[in-house]
Amino acid sequence: MSIFTSKQSTETSTESLHEWRQRVSSIQRERQDPAAIAVAEAKSQAKLRIKKNATKAKRLQTVQAFTKCSNAGNMASLRSASRSSSSSQQPQMISSTLNSAFGAAAQIQSREEANERVEISSKAMTSLQQAVNAEDEEEADLLIEEARAQFQNAGHAWAENGIEGANEVSELLEEGIDMFGGDNDSDDDNYNDNDNHQKSEINDLLSDLKLEPTNDEDCSRRFQLYEEHTETVSTIRNSLLSFWLNAKDDVPNCSAKDSIEASLANIDHAENLEVYLNPKYW
Repeated sequence: MSIFTSKQSTETSTESLHEWRQRVSSIQRERQDPAAIAVAEAKSQAKLRIKKNATKAKRLQTVQAFTKCSNAGNMASLRSASRSSSSSQQPQMISSTLNSAFGAAAQIQSREEANERVEISSKAMTSLQQAVNAEDEEEADLLIEEARAQFQNAGHAWAENGIEGANEVSELLEEGIDMFGGDNDSDDDNYNDNDNHQKSEINDLLSDLKLEPTNDEDCSRRFQLYEEHTETVSTIRNSLLSFWLNAKDDVPNCSAKDSIEASLANIDHAENLEVYLNPKYW
């Protein structure tokens, strides 16, 4: 009997405390200066916006990293299939760097297998584009996880570790691009350095982008990758500009903010939009 009485008393006490808090809050709002209430509400809304913007910024970074790794993995698949079908000798095993980054996607395979992997990756890219534009954060997370699982199903080893794996491969790709950039076809002093072995392997993969395939099917597949990449980059660009438009008022005026503004303005710089034509390359 005493146990039930104690429970009932606790429930009544909890309810009374809730009512008391509501009454105190009501009195405080009545006596508080309207201007002070507006300031408090503005600060509360700003905190919510900052939290939401931080989540969306992380989402855009994830989509960007996944996109970069996807394109490189698909290129590895198509290259392996092309070499497998054109070589009369026993194909060589892929390097440990490409294997750890792209796994089965970079293994020697048939054209049919490569095309199937690229097709799965294409579906994952669609999921990423939908994630970029998703308003609901839970929906966006589900779409990104769906894309990650699709990339993993396509054999991309980096996808097993999600954003951590994508960031590691993205860093290798960036270093390879820096090493590979421009029209310099000669090997630099660091190309064959053991310390740069991983960069050289990634560099070799990226170099395939310069050469037009002799097979029409390969040509079509690679151009499809280019189109999908361009579409995803465009989606990310629009989302990024919209994101900054909504977020910049919450960022205090400082050199960092000026740097962000300058970087965003440079996205549509003429040099970034022009088509670079060189008869030596595709």
